Amino acid sequence: MTKRTVYSKVKEGIDKINEIYSEIPATTGCLKYIEMPKEEGGCGGKCCLHQNPSVLYIEFMNTWKYVMSNFSMDEILGLIERSLRTYLNDAPTKGCVFFDRDKKVCTQHETRPYNCRMYSQIPDEEFKPRYEALKVLQEKDFRTVVMPQCDLTETVGDKPTKEQSDEWWARMKKIENDCGIPENQITDDQNGTYRTFHDHIILHVFPDWALEDLTKMKLHGSFQDKNLAVLQTMSWLKGTMEQKKDEVLEHRAQNKDKIDAAKKAQEELEKELKQAENGTD
Repeated sequence: MTKRTVYSKVKEGIDKINEIYSEIPATTGCLKYIEMPKEEGGCGGKCCLHQNPSVLYIEFMNTWKYVMSNFSMDEILGLIERSLRTYLNDAPTKGCVFFDRDKKVCTQHETRPYNCRMYSQIPDEEFKPRYEALKVLQEKDFRTVVMPQCDLTETVGDKPTKEQSDEWWARMKKIENDCGIPENQITDDQNGTYRTFHDHIILHVFPDWALEDLTKMKLHGSFQDKNLAVLQTMSWLKGTMEQKKDEVLEHRAQNKDKIDAAKKAQEELEKELKQAENGTD
């Protein structure tokens, strides 16, 4: 499959994903309770602070497209650094790298994934088994934060049914498969494509050799080693991006010279043709 074919399939998949998103009922109340003081019943965005949604590859690409179009270079580098630190952190519960803890807003709310759109309105018969399984994990590691569905928001219209949820998810997986992902890889296993945002970002940005080093650091590095690894990795990434930026600028300059030369040659040719038409030398 060529790069152009992959790009075309991903672009088509993003359009289809957004069609499904448009069918999911909206909810109200989230921003209200995030901004509300805790003593008055506000939540401070605790779901985003303590939970990390898993997303399909096509959902990640939908968000990454938004990031590339709307984030500044400093914001992109900050996102990558947060992803690195979250990846290397061995805590069982981690917040979302897209949540701005100071402003208490999602920095990519427009392209938020399926799990975020469904949270607080997942049918009980679907959510309860997940919740009970997570509570078992909490018993094994006290650092695990297990949260029920948010009860502060309200669904606009009717809440989704289990049948609707199953149908949306089946379509999501079909879109992922159509983009070239084998069906047996559309899972949350180690090599699956159903991953957290920070995992997707790390895999998308860094070459294989860097991923191998980061994985070793995640498993065996001390806190100090991991912090140093982040600083060194970000320094390498910034240097690489600056080099590519210089290469792009040089390429543009070379193209400009070629375009200017072509324009001059065209002007000379037009001048000669005009002189020929007028019978002059």
